[in-house]
Amino acid sequence: MRRLNRRKTLSLVKELDAFPKVPDSYVETSASGGTG
Repeated sequence: MRRLNRRKTLSLVKELDAFPKVPDSYVETSASGGTG
């Protein structure tokens, strides 16, 4: 169970790590005044 938990956590971390990067650049572009 511990191994499965660790694997799941790693997957989650990887997903979460790749997620914020998209919205982050999105917000930056919006803040720059890019309307489209």
